[in-house]
Amino acid sequence: NARLAGVMALFYPREKQWQMVLIERQSFDARDQHKGQISFPGGKFDLKDADLAVTATRETEEEIGVFSEHIKLLGPLTPLYIPISNFHVFPFIGMLDFVPDFKPQMSEVKEIIEIPVLDLLNPKYRKWSDIELHKNVVLNDVPCFYFREKIIWGATAMIISEIVDLFSPY
Repeated sequence: NARLAGVMALFYPREKQWQMVLIERQSFDARDQHKGQISFPGGKFDLKDADLAVTATRETEEEIGVFSEHIKLLGPLTPLYIPISNFHVFPFIGMLDFVPDFKPQMSEVKEIIEIPVLDLLNPKYRKWSDIELHKNVVLNDVPCFYFREKIIWGATAMIISEIVDLFSPY
């Protein structure tokens, strides 16, 4: 009975280098278990969506202002289940051939985070860390990425790890 979600790993060129965009989640709901976390743009499947790829592109447009018709969908990554929020997440890779003019939806996006693809491939950004979920609830030795004083862990880190594996031979 997991809820379905689609997320987008969106790549685009900036200054002769490929970038990937992430967001820092904004929330004004104290019960939001993902508030402040770094994630891919995306969200819940809506019955009006033809499929989860449509969900990922629609939510990307809503959250960061990149028009869905500009995104070239390259394909899906491995779906994953997130127990704490009961979401079955379906990630997709998308590409733009231009630098987007991001327009974050302030109710959901605190910050846009642009990461050069070469940084994704650099082992110095991969770490293991203790993550405090709630007061007195700590996950020990969690694999994560650190970029510009931001910690990326959980489902987002798992998706990035798959992307790194796909890019590594190149």
